[in-house]
Amino acid sequence: MYLKALAMARNLAHQEGRHINRFTTAVFDLAELGEDLHHEASKSDARYYFRPYKTILVRTVQDGGESFYIQAITRRRC
Repeated sequence: MYLKALAMARNLAHQEGRHINRFTTAVFDLAELGEDLHHEASKSDARYYFRPYKTILVRTVQDGGESFYIQAITRRRC
C-alpha cells in the first residue's frame, strides 16, 4: 500500500511538473539486515523477502533521498 500511495503522489506531482524524490525514510525493527541497506538483495538472500527492507529502505529512495535502518537491541531476563 505504501508504494502504491507514493506512486500515485509522484504521478500527480509529475502531471504538475513537480517531482517527489528527495525525502528520508526509516525502518525500526529487530532483524539483523547486514551492512548493505541501499541495494535490493538477490532472491537467494532472506532479506529479499523482508518487505520493509525492500520497500522502505531500497525502492522508495531509488530516485533520491536517504534511508536509515535502526535495529533495536533486546535483552533477556534470566
